[in-house]
Amino acid sequence: MDKSINWNAYKTQYLASRSQFIIFEAEGRIIDSCYTIIPASLLAEKNFFDFFPLFESLREEVLSLQMGNMPLQFPRVEIEDQIFDFSVEKVEQYWLCIIEKNSADYQYISDLQQLGKTSAIEKEKIELQNQLLELKNQELKRMEQFKTQFFSEISHELRTPVNGIVGLVNLLLDTTYQLNAQQMSYLKAIQSSGNHIVTIINDILDLSKIESGKMTFEEVCFNLDDVLQNVILSFQQMAQSKGIQVSYSLGASVPRYVWGDKVRLAQIFYNLVGNAVKFTHEGEVTLNATKTLAKEDDIEQFYFQVSDTGIGMAKEKLAYIFERYTQADTNTTRLYGGTGLGLSIVKQLIELQKGSMSVESELQKGTTFFFDLPYRKATATEIAENQLTEKNDFLPFEKKAKILIADDNEVNLMVNERMLLSWNCEVFKANDGRKALELLINQPFDIVFLDIQMPEINGVELATFIKGNQAIQTTLIGLTGTMLNEQEKQLFQEVLLKPIAKADMYHCLQRWLLMPSQRNMINLAYLRKVSEGDEEFVQKALLFFEEGTKEEMQNLKTALNAKKWYEVWNLAHKMKSSFKLLGVLEAVDLLERIESMAQEGEDLVQIPNMFLRLEDIAEGIMNELQQYK
Repeated sequence: MDKSINWNAYKTQYLASRSQFIIFEAEGRIIDSCYTIIPASLLAEKNFFDFFPLFESLREEVLSLQMGNMPLQFPRVEIEDQIFDFSVEKVEQYWLCIIEKNSADYQYISDLQQLGKTSAIEKEKIELQNQLLELKNQELKRMEQFKTQFFSEISHELRTPVNGIVGLVNLLLDTTYQLNAQQMSYLKAIQSSGNHIVTIINDILDLSKIESGKMTFEEVCFNLDDVLQNVILSFQQMAQSKGIQVSYSLGASVPRYVWGDKVRLAQIFYNLVGNAVKFTHEGEVTLNATKTLAKEDDIEQFYFQVSDTGIGMAKEKLAYIFERYTQADTNTTRLYGGTGLGLSIVKQLIELQKGSMSVESELQKGTTFFFDLPYRKATATEIAENQLTEKNDFLPFEKKAKILIADDNEVNLMVNERMLLSWNCEVFKANDGRKALELLINQPFDIVFLDIQMPEINGVELATFIKGNQAIQTTLIGLTGTMLNEQEKQLFQEVLLKPIAKADMYHCLQRWLLMPSQRNMINLAYLRKVSEGDEEFVQKALLFFEEGTKEEMQNLKTALNAKKWYEVWNLAHKMKSSFKLLGVLEAVDLLERIESMAQEGEDLVQIPNMFLRLEDIAEGIMNELQQYK
């Protein structure tokens, strides 16, 4: 061997031409490299993760490496018609990437291609694509979990203060005799702002529901005229302050009472009318129900339009306004605010209810939105029942119920306490889960309202403990600013979504407490109305209820125990009319909820608790019937 040749230098030079090291920080800043394969001119001032897209998609896996872990290996990566092997490992506080030129493999693949033997390449390509697809799926799952958690957290954090603001404003508006005109206008402005924030929060939650396929629609009888009137009243003050008119009209041939989702219809109108008022500086905003078209099975197609004389939109922009986070002009968000979610959600809400939507607009002349929805026209009997149900006086309860409210927000505690005290409730408060638990252990409560997110012990943890403790017997109501999963829902008899409306709180108490003292369980106003004063007919109806309901209640109980949900749904649907005849609205409400849950197959664990309450009501009615004999 010729000792005059420097073999070590040759070996170093040979290896250097085939490999390169790169040392980088967690943020991707390159600390050092030998620049033997990728020159300094290309890597200078570059971020490692930006330069190598492969590692950007695997950033989390790379940064999770610890000293002593096996290096991450990525063989045969093609970059600009060359094949390289990559490996990454953790070294002290840095990360080391080794790049090796794989000329032999590249030549092998080239030879196969030249010979037409591509099957091996295709197989290897498929394997690599499958590996990449798996990595992408993992990343998508991680992003979906992050998004779900984000929606949950942000919804709760926003709803908690908004619940306090809206609640306090409503309490102050109940004291109108103590306020002057200016104070009233300030309060109504705060109320309007609070409602606007609630709308944005609902948009975010609705977007999440639509994406996950969990959007459901109610089927209730409601007064269409009332919905339109309430929407207009909500924007009346804003319109007056801008010097514009806002009005509505309901065509003479359009039915007033219909069956459908009242809440979603109102939400659609609030978005459209809210936008119209926002973008109109002179002229008017009109909301019209113009005509209906008869369809099959008593279903009619209802046509609506919302028009304004506002700033309008260019024709070429109309195709994009229903896209998420999009507004007709880039200056719109800066000048008028908004998330760009409203119209997208409105269109999806309409289409999910088997309706359609369109728009016409002209710059500086105004915009008109058209949409149609299918509703069933209510019968005369259903209209009379609805009118009876609409009366709600929020009367105090006969029994002084003992209530515990656990919430870490002092304003929410104060608002809820004030409402409950006005309904003859004895109220105890706890500003964290641990204090609530101490109170529960030492004394009984009829109902416990638990905020889901609290310090020390949260609402879900506390409900889990209560459910597992036989010594604590109470009704649990969850208070939340976000969506709960099915397992969490099963811990509560009922869950109320913040901000909690006064009517929702009252109806919840109605479902789980005795009826108010000023109101008998039986209300014969409707029965006497339909009988036209025929007392003999009234007595026969009462006897029919007494005999038929006992059997129906037993059948419902049997179906529940056997978990025959179709029978539960069918029986609950049939029994509603009997309780409606007697004006027992709490029982009707319970049966509607049982019917809906059994039909949808959701929240089934809550049905037995509701049935127990229904049994108590039925027993009370049977006792009360004795006075009519």
